[in-house]
Amino acid sequence: MKSTTNLEPLDEDIEKYKGKYKVVQQKIDSLHELENIEEMTCEQFLNNILEISEEEYLKIIRSSLNGPKVFLKRKPSEVRINPYMKVVLSAWKANHDLQFVLDPYACAMYIVSYIIKSQKGMSALLDQAAKEAREGNLELKRQVRHIGNYFTNSVETSAQEAVYLTLQMPLTKATRQVVFINTSPPDKRIFLLKQTSALEKLSPDSVDIESGNDIKRYSKRPGTLENWCLADYISQLEVKFPKKISDNEGDNAIDTDHEKEASDTENDENFETSISNKVKITMKNGITIRQLKTCKVIRYVRFNKKTDPENFYRERLMLFYPWRNELMDLKNGFETYQQMYQTVRRIIENKAKQYENNAEELDRALESAENECNQYDDLAPGTQQVELDDMEEGVAESDVYTF
Repeated sequence: MKSTTNLEPLDEDIEKYKGKYKVVQQKIDSLHELENIEEMTCEQFLNNILEISEEEYLKIIRSSLNGPKVFLKRKPSEVRINPYMKVVLSAWKANHDLQFVLDPYACAMYIVSYIIKSQKGMSALLDQAAKEAREGNLELKRQVRHIGNYFTNSVETSAQEAVYLTLQMPLTKATRQVVFINTSPPDKRIFLLKQTSALEKLSPDSVDIESGNDIKRYSKRPGTLENWCLADYISQLEVKFPKKISDNEGDNAIDTDHEKEASDTENDENFETSISNKVKITMKNGITIRQLKTCKVIRYVRFNKKTDPENFYRERLMLFYPWRNELMDLKNGFETYQQMYQTVRRIIENKAKQYENNAEELDRALESAENECNQYDDLAPGTQQVELDDMEEGVAESDVYTF
């Protein structure tokens, strides 16, 4: 470049210039073979090597961009030199590779892609392992072990991580709990079976085999929580069962006719009593519903509004609007979920703001991540070039270290 330039992606004739970009890239890659490369100027490079104008050259470069990018002023002889700064170079006195970050997502993408660079292709490897496990007619336990061995033997593991895994120590810690709400349609949800002891008590014709879960407990919540939506119920409350009552028995015992407000005012580190306007309900069977001091982070399916609008609106109603009967209340007599959503749109949007900060920006970032390919080639190009050269040379046995 003649001067430092900030280029944006090309808006029109992208395919036309993308074809030319491959030719330009090939000529740039062969510049090091020229004898007079050190004396060549940018004008000579454009006129004699590429034989195009500067305007067309910029359009060709822009056709390869997915987002804005800064190109530094460099001579043709410096095409293989990483981006650098003279001040930093004199202070650091070592190789460095500096790039401008023009948006937060680019920064996050750079860091995450570099972290998982060594695991590129792992998904295909695990798919192959799963296929082999299924074809081998192995038991479920042995299938999981087979896939786990594939992963363990194929991924790079640091000494520190190996120690943590061997000692079964937690690799991560968090200050907040994270819970997933399965907002898929009822007929597509995966559920857990009740305990064997509970199943044995059922009649042979009974189909009530599903274990309790947050969604079922929400539909049977006490009357004092009538105006609570599902997101608030799961994020802010916790249900505790007495030691004598199992989860399955407790789920059957939760009913709106069996409740009473708690009268004790004991302090607890995770909960506050009713004096502080915190919810605390004790059922007659000893089950307690208490409001957490620190809310949980909720995750859910997040259906796409464009590709699956009905499930999108159904999910919004399910999470941010109170209901009792999922199959009836979410439509409330309307033909579609969208029609019902429009009638209570303001209520839902106000509630959703508590849980969906910068949701649109995150959706755009996710869509961009799914559409982008070969991100690894843009990370540390110097290192990338060394790795490609090593791959071309292949593996050679050492004359010094032999086994």
